[in-house]
Amino acid sequence: MEKHVPNLLIAYQDGPNGLKDLSSALKERFAKLAKVHLRPASELAITEILAADAYLFAVSDIGAPVWGELRRVAPGINLADRSAGFVGPAAEGSAFRAIFAASELRFPVSDLEPARTPPASPNFEAWCASFEPALAAR
Repeated sequence: MEKHVPNLLIAYQDGPNGLKDLSSALKERFAKLAKVHLRPASELAITEILAADAYLFAVSDIGAPVWGELRRVAPGINLADRSAGFVGPAAEGSAFRAIFAASELRFPVSDLEPARTPPASPNFEAWCASFEPALAAR
């Protein structure tokens, strides 16, 4: 029997906020553990969300128009037994998790704050390592 390779979807907020570079660093970090799909929020499709086993969402403003469709559909989709990580300012994290409350999506790790944890830092690696079990959980 072939080992299941999880699908990790990394969605980042479009714009000049540096989240694309951070998301690319996350993709590189997890590429050996999963099939990683990197998408700007403006190109995110619901089918990609449903096909993924785990998620990383890089957000600077959950109220931004690019997250509108996700805010609309998230409460109506079942994501039980799947895990996500939030990357962005702490103030946005709780609002983002609230969007997914009805979908039963789990957030098993603390938020990664880009301003405090750049990709070259030991804390970035530690955060990534803490997310690894979420890839194996499903």
